[in-house]
Amino acid sequence: MSDQSLATSKLSDLSKEQLVELLSGFQEMLKSPTARENFIKKSSNVVQKRLNSTTSVLSYYKPRYARVVQLAIDKMLVDRKNRVFRYEDFRYNTENTLYQKIYQGFLYLVDNLDPDLKYAKAKDDITVVRAKDGIRLELIEDLSEAKELSNPVETTLSKREWKTKLQDFIDNSEINQKLHIREISLTPEDIEECQLMLAGLEKLFIHRISGTEIIILHVDENKKLE
Repeated sequence: MSDQSLATSKLSDLSKEQLVELLSGFQEMLKSPTARENFIKKSSNVVQKRLNSTTSVLSYYKPRYARVVQLAIDKMLVDRKNRVFRYEDFRYNTENTLYQKIYQGFLYLVDNLDPDLKYAKAKDDITVVRAKDGIRLELIEDLSEAKELSNPVETTLSKREWKTKLQDFIDNSEINQKLHIREISLTPEDIEECQLMLAGLEKLFIHRISGTEIIILHVDENKKLE
């Protein structure tokens, strides 16, 4: 176990009263100028070690890569088109290395070469993406205006049911009787099928058929409609 982990473990075992006493002693110690100076030096060393560790991981966090990314982003902000760094153009880089160069170069650009926050704002709209052909700088699609959603037709009758109703009306209805089938969803083929069922019966039935309803009126073929 590291010294830091051991110290953290010991602190967690202390009671509230012991922690208050420890803090009071620490504050009393820092009243001494020499103690404060030593504390600041040790703290600075810890922070520097952390920074050095982070920098070693970000091995491509450099201005040379930032400049390359900067050129691409400047063009993107003008023409609003994505850019790609093709793998075939960087044969001596692995896919991961090329990705890290672009990604970390972008970070360096934002952190160190952006006095007007131009690229910080661009970073909200541009993302670095691994693709099959290369590493891409892609514009992130923003939310657009929502489209109106039309109310779907709630169908209550199946094709077999409305077709049975229609055939029964054709066979058994009487003069002046009306059939109105609502809340259905007819395809163009269904509409054509209905019309075929009524073909040759124009003198007996007046009808109107749409995608959502069927209306048929049985008329007296011997009377002329006024």
